[in-house]
Amino acid sequence: MVNAALRTTAMALAGRHLVPCDLPECDTTLTCPEDNNCLWTHPFNNAQFVTTCDLDFEGGDLQTIRAKDFTDCLSVCSLTHGCVAVTFREDGFCYLKDSVTPGHAGYVCPFP
Repeated sequence: MVNAALRTTAMALAGRHLVPCDLPECDTTLTCPEDNNCLWTHPFNNAQFVTTCDLDFEGGDLQTIRAKDFTDCLSVCSLTHGCVAVTFREDGFCYLKDSVTPGHAGYVCPFP
């Protein structure tokens, strides 16, 4: 099985906005592990993200901000030029990413 992070990275590098058709829609407000491996669509700009819980992409940090929750972190990424993924930690730190690599435990959501 292909890791969701690698799958979305390949689509981003190809310049495609296609999403695997077998992913369920996420709830509006994201929580892990309930919303692991689902498709989240921003309610205003229709940016789409594939969520992956308990994974952190190391490096590629574009900017670090404080966010009230995982959904807020994704919203900022969807409005930030060059942001292709995020890592959100329960302490409110949101790491906007300009690239993704294999990683370790945390909340991650690649941007297709």
